Amino acid sequence: MPVQGIEASAKFLRPLTLRMQIISNNLANVNSTGFKKGSLFIDLLNDQQALINDGSMIGEYMPNAEVKELSDFSQGSLEQTNNTFDFAIDGPGFFAVDTSQGTRYTRAGNFTLTVDGEIETRNGDKVLGDTGGPISIPNFHNVSKEDISITPLGDVLVKRIQVGKLKIVDFENHEKLTKIGNSLFMAADGQDPIEIDADKTFVRQGFLEESNVDGIEEMIQMIDVARQFETGQKLIQSQDQSLGRSLEVGRLG
Repeated sequence: MPVQGIEASAKFLRPLTLRMQIISNNLANVNSTGFKKGSLFIDLLNDQQALINDGSMIGEYMPNAEVKELSDFSQGSLEQTNNTFDFAIDGPGFFAVDTSQGTRYTRAGNFTLTVDGEIETRNGDKVLGDTGGPISIPNFHNVSKEDISITPLGDVLVKRIQVGKLKIVDFENHEKLTKIGNSLFMAADGQDPIEIDADKTFVRQGFLEESNVDGIEEMIQMIDVARQFETGQKLIQSQDQSLGRSLEVGRLG
């Protein structure tokens, strides 16, 4: 049946479109600090009930499957910058930041200092300390950058006196973290952050974690998807031509 063949081919193309979007986003963020590459996950459902990931439109591409993007949380390489407010997490975990939508989590440690002496992200989100509030540098107008240091355990020191401690947490199930933009993650309801063993994670001041995207690998995948998409398009065109011939024969009959 040509019509059924066209529908089957269209279903084949839809996840390829999503995969191409994810690959394109990976490539666009190959140089983004702390970026975690995405991959397409498809799980056929036994009850044929559509699941749409976090309210997105992604599930509509395959209504009988759970289709979503999963992030690869493997650590990117650490690049030395020697900037005072560049922090990299060496090991598992995330920085906690306060956004207008609530607490979010990130591996991007390219921070800065506000006019009020608080540490914040490049997007203006306050970096949280272990007490739950933002970290503030007291009397920062009279403090030089050389006076500010971060210990491997995340203690914030000013002239060797502790003024705060970075809140660094992890989660038992990373699959329940939803990517927000390119560097933030949101925890699912009911998934509370957990403490990290002091011997597993260290903070490196003057370093940034690079994206874990392999540009060459993504380009190879993009070429592969493009070829598969071209094959699917040719199938649809062939089936469409067959349908057209069938209709023509029907009219002549």
